[in-house]
Amino acid sequence: MLLVSGPLPIVNFRYRGSRRLSEKALNRLNASLVSEIQKRGIAISFLYAIGGKSCVRVCNLNQRSQRSDFEALVQACKQLGVELEARTGHKAVQHVKIRRVAALG
Repeated sequence: MLLVSGPLPIVNFRYRGSRRLSEKALNRLNASLVSEIQKRGIAISFLYAIGGKSCVRVCNLNQRSQRSDFEALVQACKQLGVELEARTGHKAVQHVKIRRVAALG
């Protein structure tokens, strides 16, 4: 789910899960997703919060990036999200600073 779009090369998105989860559980799941994206070297991502909802934030400044690069990122996030959901009691990420901002638009 795209949370905010704008003219900058930054995008914030949130993995919603394949089943109904509480906001707290979704926040933990997205924090874990950011951690896994970084650990696996898929992209440089950051945990961000918009309107109290944790999301994945990525920025692209590479002029050689192609649409397929972004499609691969989305697919990787979906696959990782499913993996994380399948784990029972996946751990919340600790020591992650979440910057809170007002929702835009």
